[in-house]
Amino acid sequence: MKVYKVIRDPYLKTYLQGSKMEAFKYALLKIINGERKLNERRKYVITGILLSLVHFYFMCLFLILDVKVMYLYNFAAVLIYTCIAIITGRVAKYTYIFIVTFIEILFHSILASVTLGWDWGFMTYTLSLIPASFYIAYTVDYFKKKLRIPAIASAIVFTCFLLVREVTSRNGPMYDAAFPDRAVHATYLFNMMLTFILLWGIAFLFSLEVYYMQHNLEHENISLEQLANYDPLTNLLNRRSMDSYLEESCLRARRKRDRFSIIMADIDDFKKINDTYGHAAGDAVLIEVASVVSGEVRDDDCVCRWGGEEIVILVRSGMEQAKGVAWRICKEIASRKIPIGEDTLKVTMTLGVAEYRDGESIDDIVGRADKRMYEGKLRGKNRVICDRYIQ
Repeated sequence: MKVYKVIRDPYLKTYLQGSKMEAFKYALLKIINGERKLNERRKYVITGILLSLVHFYFMCLFLILDVKVMYLYNFAAVLIYTCIAIITGRVAKYTYIFIVTFIEILFHSILASVTLGWDWGFMTYTLSLIPASFYIAYTVDYFKKKLRIPAIASAIVFTCFLLVREVTSRNGPMYDAAFPDRAVHATYLFNMMLTFILLWGIAFLFSLEVYYMQHNLEHENISLEQLANYDPLTNLLNRRSMDSYLEESCLRARRKRDRFSIIMADIDDFKKINDTYGHAAGDAVLIEVASVVSGEVRDDDCVCRWGGEEIVILVRSGMEQAKGVAWRICKEIASRKIPIGEDTLKVTMTLGVAEYRDGESIDDIVGRADKRMYEGKLRGKNRVICDRYIQ
């Protein structure tokens, strides 16, 4: 019989049923929510393409303005970033890409400012290199834990910014041609706008990295909590975790007179199962029994693998309800056929039930339930024995 998994994520359902655009939207939502890491290779390929387009725009601008040195430089930059986009798609050399990009943007800004003048606003691009350096130090393995690298890069940018400002204010532009004021002003606005977009983009990328890290930490914390509080084989509470629930129930019983009961359950002849069929079969029996027991209790009750084949159930009610739970478990276990390889195996459980009494400790009530369980073993197994009377 085929099993079909219900897809509860509406975005995933859209992805499976829809177009490539919908698949892209789904992947983008995953990245924004921190559930998926940015693909490093695609990130650098896209960056190379975008920088190539920006330099292509400047190449056309300087061709129109007849500034040959800047036209040729931007033509070379287009070729460089096109090569970076192509190479990055095949070989991940992120360290070299950052170094080349850093030097290119810094040199382009200096050359354009010295050639045309400060008023064109080309030096504003260097401001984006400072957060970009810290972002690279955060994401590229070679630069991680090397904060001196972005610090040195920031110092270089700051020094160049001041020097170019001083040189251009004293000497003026090297290129003497008279450009229309509208062209200078429009280019300045374009450069400022693009700088803000770059700063926003770097901040956004930083946010995505942080979201992904937070999401990973949350999942790791859940995994650690699972390891600390649950038995890895049966997925039931472990004994240490159950002790805290038992202590809480004792306190509530003393303060608020809340009733609770303990069921001590033990798989009959479990050692014989291990000896006859092997420990893998014993594990399969434990998993099946744990599943049955968990399915028969309420959401606010607790089930614990106490040790070996023993299971302790905390029922947050009196003896009558706990007895009903115990009998349901006993009958359900006895009716199950557990597949062991090509064979099936039938097992039974003996359960002892005890209700909390005023003034007693956890050890007292667990001990009473344990005695009733062993009494059931002596009386023939596959039964429920309650603390005050025999069933």
